[in-house]
Amino acid sequence: MTPAQSNPASPPTPEPFRWTRPDASKAVHDFTHPDRDPTSQRQFAQQAGVPRSTLQHWLRQTQHPDVEAELVAFFESPVGYRFLRRLLLAVHLVFHLAGPAGLRLLCRFLERTRLDRFVAASFGSQQALAVRLQADLIAYADEEKARLGTAMPPRKITVCPDENFHGQQACLVAVEPASNFLLLEAYHPQRDGATWTAALTQALQGLPVEVVQVTSDQAKGLLACARDGLEAQHTPDLFHGQRDLSQATSLPLERQVQAAQKALAQDHAHTEAQRQRQQDYHHGPRPPGRPPDFATALGMAEAFEGHSTLALEQCQRRQEQAREAVRGVADDYHPFDATHGRPVTAAAVAQRLGQRLQTLEEVVTAAGLGAGSQAALAKARRWLVPLVASLAWFWEMVDELVSGLELTAAARRAFREQLLPGLYWEREALRGRDAAQKQQRRALAQNLLAAAWSPAGVLGQLPPAQRAELTRVASEAVALFVRSSSCVEGRNGRLSLYHHGQGPLSEVRLRALTAVHNYVVEREDGTTAAERFFGAKPRPVFEYLLERMPELPRPARKRSSVPEAAPARAEDWPNP
Repeated sequence: MTPAQSNPASPPTPEPFRWTRPDASKAVHDFTHPDRDPTSQRQFAQQAGVPRSTLQHWLRQTQHPDVEAELVAFFESPVGYRFLRRLLLAVHLVFHLAGPAGLRLLCRFLERTRLDRFVAASFGSQQALAVRLQADLIAYADEEKARLGTAMPPRKITVCPDENFHGQQACLVAVEPASNFLLLEAYHPQRDGATWTAALTQALQGLPVEVVQVTSDQAKGLLACARDGLEAQHTPDLFHGQRDLSQATSLPLERQVQAAQKALAQDHAHTEAQRQRQQDYHHGPRPPGRPPDFATALGMAEAFEGHSTLALEQCQRRQEQAREAVRGVADDYHPFDATHGRPVTAAAVAQRLGQRLQTLEEVVTAAGLGAGSQAALAKARRWLVPLVASLAWFWEMVDELVSGLELTAAARRAFREQLLPGLYWEREALRGRDAAQKQQRRALAQNLLAAAWSPAGVLGQLPPAQRAELTRVASEAVALFVRSSSCVEGRNGRLSLYHHGQGPLSEVRLRALTAVHNYVVEREDGTTAAERFFGAKPRPVFEYLLERMPELPRPARKRSSVPEAAPARAEDWPNP
């Protein structure tokens, strides 16, 4: 029995004192500094309060004969050690957490740069550091979410949910599209409506936000979550509807074009053969008898070739009409006119979209496509109903937001016809199909905003504080029109790359990747998703991690890989 066991009231044994690496770097730097008065190791150790054997051990650790002396002096100094910490943290944060690099590539990077002389570059040491950084990053995300959520103004938001599969379990992902902030990213055994509702409710706990719209594909679980769980408006994703229309028409029409091209090539070859036959007859030795009727044969061949040319042109025309109709669905589904910026009602959009589908139906009938294409068009007809209903809901939300501003009739008209479309097309200018469309939308937005804030206009004469409030409300209203869930689709693709490149993602790894997306990755304007979502700048994540980063371990001593020579004779073996 130990003394501690015999006496329960005895104090616990204190932990042994350990010198830290910053202490060692400072002592070695002070001892080897050229401006220091020359003293012996014993004298310096006594002055620094360090055992001489410990000082000698530290000096041996700084001997790197294969590295330049200036580089050794820098990295073994206190300044060099602090830089090494920042460098290693940046490598892990940028290449491993935010990027696709694995830990073995990081180890190879340290070896190639010879930094493995100053910090442990083995897989085990870097894995331990990566695990610690992931835990600190998750803690940072939790702290910032709680801190920023308390000061966040109440908002009505849209959620774009979708699921991804990493092995057996489903990964539920939900993004706020205006800021691209990840609200939810977690594994769940099911993906029904109740599971989605419970997961989103838990993810939004403590945040002053209200989910008023869900934009997604028409999966049953997501429809049930929006209708029964969140009681929010469900907007069908525009891309999925266009994809169904394109799949129903593009491949069958392309096959008809290819068949028409093949028939035209055959008829053209037959016509050329008839011409060559006629030329050979006139220039070569003529056989006995009457000459063949080359004119009739050549005329028939050219007639067949002309008919094939017309058939090909018809197939290509139908194909182009179908492409324009599918593309036109996206061009027409906007709450504002793309030419003048005037507001467009839900009834007008329904009429435009109906004309696009009517064009597709005429193409399908003229091309004689099968039942699959007819079924896809019937499904698209049903898909247009919630699509148009979402636009009508958008205008209802705009009226609700405007009613709380206490504006005059003229100010409400300017808000609806100038400020809202100006901000909307300013956002959509970045999503234009090509450079010309982007430039046209940007010019339209500039003209509308200039008219809205003109000094002679009704909005331009308002006080600065009221103008700022109008801009905030208008931006919130514009953010409610979400017709695509591409933000969550892109995140799913990113997660798939992580999964394929680094193996199955654990729950801890997934939470760390979520924190990286929200608090580390920046856009061109230097803002993170968290800053755009909360409306306030989070604390510097790099400095947070640097303060909590553990002490960097030194590399282990190199062991010789050459085995000792075995005795040559049996009598040389040692006795057992």
